[in-house]
Amino acid sequence: MSITVEHHRAPAIASTGCWTVDPRHSSVEFAVKHLLIATVKGRFRDFEGALEIGDDPPSVRGHGIVNVESVDTGEPYRDNHLLSPDFFNVDIYPEIEFTLRRVEPVEGDHYRIVGEIMITGVTLELALDARLQGPARDPWGDERVALKLTGSLNRKAFGLTWDQLVEGDGAVVGDTVRLEIALSLVRQSE
Repeated sequence: MSITVEHHRAPAIASTGCWTVDPRHSSVEFAVKHLLIATVKGRFRDFEGALEIGDDPPSVRGHGIVNVESVDTGEPYRDNHLLSPDFFNVDIYPEIEFTLRRVEPVEGDHYRIVGEIMITGVTLELALDARLQGPARDPWGDERVALKLTGSLNRKAFGLTWDQLVEGDGAVVGDTVRLEIALSLVRQSE
């Protein structure tokens, strides 16, 4: 699958080059309200991503792909329901895609990352709060940076509209999905 990414001027969030996500040291997690009182957390276990940072002019391109079938909330029945046509409809929409559009400096190592996310064939803008840590060298001599991304989206905007009402006009599943993504990125050798 090819992904088109936009090339644009951006602040230098790391040294130039290609940075790839190390999935063994990264996580893509989400949380949503259940019955208006509890919070159910989940994660996607299979994902990939990369950043390409240029220096003339300063630019950044980036993308990420999540394998929807790898969803894990700790409850197999719920996971199967999430994969069904009631939610992700994984047989038709097996991936979630994110394409970076711009990086906006906030202060110090704090950035706002804006891109487009595609879920169930619907593409919408998504802004994420980003905190950068690093660079650092790992024991094998590789240069790494870490990005902690947080944000939220409305699941119904992507066609994930299944719901059941419960007593008191509450919903089984909340509309707002909170995202917490921790990425360890490794700079690739030239």
